[in-house]
Amino acid sequence: MNWLAFFKLLFRNVIVGTVLAAGGLGTLGYFLAGRVGFENGLLWGALLGGTGGLMSALGMTMLLYWGGYSTRFGKEQFRQESEGETRWPK
Repeated sequence: MNWLAFFKLLFRNVIVGTVLAAGGLGTLGYFLAGRVGFENGLLWGALLGGTGGLMSALGMTMLLYWGGYSTRFGKEQFRQESEGETRWPK
């Protein structure tokens, strides 16, 4: 995955998470306490949705960075074993 596609996906996840959380908590607050509940629900939804979106971004970053590590390590080990380059004497 290239970085431009990664940042587009990151931006989409943060925005969608924030909008869904704010809308859901705002609606719940409206049904429970009217207009004041709606405003408080929007605020809490935006805060929690933004935090969740950033945690999702952290997970995606870790997946992007560490995703190919085991594959690269396995290829190197296979090459060493098949070509006879080992760290142990024969």
